[in-house]
Amino acid sequence: MKHTLSMLIFDVYVENYTGNAELTKIEVANATGKTVLFSAGTVNLQTGAITGSTGKNQSYAHSLSQMLGTAPTGHEKTLPKFMVVPVSSVPVTGDIIINFTIDGKVYTYYVPASTVWASGTKNTYTVKLSGKALITSNITITNWTDGINGNITLP
Repeated sequence: MKHTLSMLIFDVYVENYTGNAELTKIEVANATGKTVLFSAGTVNLQTGAITGSTGKNQSYAHSLSQMLGTAPTGHEKTLPKFMVVPVSSVPVTGDIIINFTIDGKVYTYYVPASTVWASGTKNTYTVKLSGKALITSNITITNWTDGINGNITLP
């Protein structure tokens, strides 16, 4: 079995930034009036296809207190993560947004059109706050293969 959900990982750092650089929240959400991102769905066990549940479009949010460094950490185990219902394709840039709260100010990343968060993948975003601009410098998509291994018998 592979992972049904998609994982989002955020490696956030600062450059030429004069504040304290404390990351206190990350939120992945639909833009106002959009329903691209689902917070619940149904899995077809024969095909593995996931259908988002109508009306279940709540955002995903993590509150944390992480002091940001001046370079990406690359240490996946310590980075903020979200497990989300897969997205087959973002129709229009900004239909899904990612808000980063740093030093009490919200910086928004507009997820580009055609972005796919596929089932069983890890999507690692390297994000730099440079001065007052938020820049996504690298997005790496890999198969999500780690986790607990074992066998089960289904009736």
